[in-house]
Amino acid sequence: MPTCEWCHMETNQDKFCSEICAEQAQIEDALNGYDVDLRGMGGKESEIGKLFPNLERESGPLHDFVDRQTGQRYEMKKTGNPRLHAWIDPTKYINLSDSDRNIIFRFVRFDKATGKYIEHVDTTLGGVIDRFVPEVVLEYAAKLAGLYPHRSDFQFKLGIKWR
Repeated sequence: MPTCEWCHMETNQDKFCSEICAEQAQIEDALNGYDVDLRGMGGKESEIGKLFPNLERESGPLHDFVDRQTGQRYEMKKTGNPRLHAWIDPTKYINLSDSDRNIIFRFVRFDKATGKYIEHVDTTLGGVIDRFVPEVVLEYAAKLAGLYPHRSDFQFKLGIKWR
């Protein structure tokens, strides 16, 4: 029986046992030509963009990248924590549309010492909000945002851990 080119598990497929393995192999191929370092403050969107060549940088209020072929939007959160710890601003997630809830929320995990990519985990923005942001926090966020309607820089942060 053939084996997957990425994870080396037996498979009945041609090259990869799953879409995840195919995507991981694509990322590894892309990384061969780049010196990616995800350490430091900030989102590091230009570095993250090198990891996912099918995505284009597009800074929207709820997303960082878009797949131009499918129109799928992506919000990226980099983390050096194996528990996929990230900070989110609940004031951004008040009254989300169904389309917004379907934005892919991608945790990009890296090695804290080297800054090198380890893995990514995908869910939806709606899934993150449902799992980590209680309704009372969204209500509080709406009240706070209402107090500072002319301050585009106003935000507060809520820590989340996926694993």
